[in-house]
Amino acid sequence: MKISYIAIGINIQAVRKSLGLTQEQVAEILELSPNYYSQLERGVKKVSLTRLADIAIAFNVPLETLVAGALMGNERQRMAVLQKDASFLQMMSCIAQGCPEALKSQMLVVCEALANHAKHLSDYNP
Repeated sequence: MKISYIAIGINIQAVRKSLGLTQEQVAEILELSPNYYSQLERGVKKVSLTRLADIAIAFNVPLETLVAGALMGNERQRMAVLQKDASFLQMMSCIAQGCPEALKSQMLVVCEALANHAKHLSDYNP
């Protein structure tokens, strides 16, 4: 089983953008160089669990939000994840119809991260 640091980076970027923060602002908060932080978002650098926890705390999100979909298994497992993501997105759409705007915004971030992850999985060829 592999870890997709690109998927983690996509999740980090989605949350950062939803918060209206720039990479430079987050780098400053985390006391990192902007270049290093950019590499984390692009999946170029392997982010440690400690660093992920720091990012989750800074963003005030559960750690699971940042690592969602980052474990890469065999093809059957990847397809199961894609199917679950699609079902989840349909469910989220139904739920969002009666939600306040603030909650819809948070749900959109989660859905965008899932969509990005699904695209990444469909492009993945081990």
